[in-house]
Amino acid sequence: QVEPASYDRARAVAEAVVLVPEDRLAHGIRELFLHDGVIAEGSGIVGVVALLDGVVEPEGPTVVVVSGGNIDPGTLAGILAP
Repeated sequence: QVEPASYDRARAVAEAVVLVPEDRLAHGIRELFLHDGVIAEGSGIVGVVALLDGVVEPEGPTVVVVSGGNIDPGTLAGILAP
C-alpha cells in the first residue's frame, strides 16, 4: 500500500503516477527472470508490471528502469518454482 503523503508528493512532481496490485509483482519478477535473466526485487519491477498488465500503454519506444536485485534467494526460488 502506498503511504498517502508519499503518493501526494509524487503526484506533485511527476507527469503521471500509476499503481499496480502488489500481488502482480511476483509475476513480473518471474517473467523478467525467465525472459531476460534479470533478477529484480518487488519495488524494482513495478514499471515492468505496469507494462505487462496494460496499466501503461506506451506511445513509441519506452524505457523502464529496473532496479534492486536485493531479493531473498528463498523468496526468488519460491517465485520461480513451477
